[in-house]
Amino acid sequence: MGMSSFDRIAARIDGMRNLAIDIEGQLTAIPALSPASGGRGEIAKARWVEKWLASAGIADVSRIDAPDAGAEEGIRPNVIARIAGRDPSRTLWIMRAISMMGATLA
Repeated sequence: MGMSSFDRIAARIDGMRNLAIDIEGQLTAIPALSPASGGRGEIAKARWVEKWLASAGIADVSRIDAPDAGAEEGIRPNVIARIAGRDPSRTLWIMRAISMMGATLA
């Protein structure tokens, strides 16, 4: 008996473990602290994400920028990447925040 769809997807994700660790390490190295927490915002990290997506061959990438006078360049970016699947009547959303939260010591 063959693998289920879930098992195939899980195996594919497991095979990308090292890539995920590498990407997370690079993302974590780029500061992206909210202006409300004393940071400059997420623009540098958003640009890195856009560049990585392009290098991975993902062509349908856009950004929706929310205005924020306190952030670098006056915006809080939201990166959107679309990858077409086999069935356009179904959608899978994967979301990830790129900002970091400020820590407060008690």
